Amino acid sequence: MRPRSRRRVLQSGVGVGLAGVAGCVSLFGDDEAAQTGRTRHETDVSLSGTGTWPTYRHDAANTGGDPDTSGPTHDAEVAWRYSAHTEAESGVAVADSRAYAGGLVVDGEAGRRRGGDWRGHTSTPTVADGTLYVGAHDLEARDPATAEPQWTFETDRDVGGLPAPTVASGTVYVPGGLRDPTLYAVDADGAERWRVETDAEVNVPVAVVDETVYAVDDESTVYAVGTDGEVRWRRTLGADVSRSAPVVVDDRVY
Repeated sequence: MRPRSRRRVLQSGVGVGLAGVAGCVSLFGDDEAAQTGRTRHETDVSLSGTGTWPTYRHDAANTGGDPDTSGPTHDAEVAWRYSAHTEAESGVAVADSRAYAGGLVVDGEAGRRRGGDWRGHTSTPTVADGTLYVGAHDLEARDPATAEPQWTFETDRDVGGLPAPTVASGTVYVPGGLRDPTLYAVDADGAERWRVETDAEVNVPVAVVDETVYAVDDESTVYAVGTDGEVRWRRTLGADVSRSAPVVVDDRVY
């Protein structure tokens, strides 16, 4: 199946300090800055090139930590602040000395805008295998340096932003989000591999470990779906976990 387009991701290496900005891009003041973007440098800080945070909660298992790097332990300083007319209601992805958030690509060393203008400000972007994936109203693949569009995969609904995409072994997994109780698997070239209908909407990112995709829907049902698209099991829990993305560690799903 060819990728569909209706409206109109990367190698590692970035600062440990930059990887800690998983937060928001904010406004700080005047109209010109809001319209054109402005960088305010606070201090001269040389950022290391060893840390990355390329996706929601760092990796496909949603573990939320990088065992190979750590943040500052004392005397942390702000290197720069970037102001622009943008929203970043999600986390920030960091890869190849760039930060991705709120429809923006920002250079990690200088804090200057390098590209952007996508509509997925509620969804954490994912950078994988030389491509930037954005959960906008549809799934978008963009150039990681400039954010220029490469392809768009059209989901069945056009209501709000999709949850953060999860990439594993060259396949992009993304839930349909609002009014679309579907889990999609999409090849790196934008072609649909398969889809699985869920009992309710899935509005949190999935986890992918050992050829299994784990998803949680709005009725607190947990799904285990093989990377071949076969549902292996499902279980409805007695507690409300509908807003909790699954985390997989040591053969356990949390």
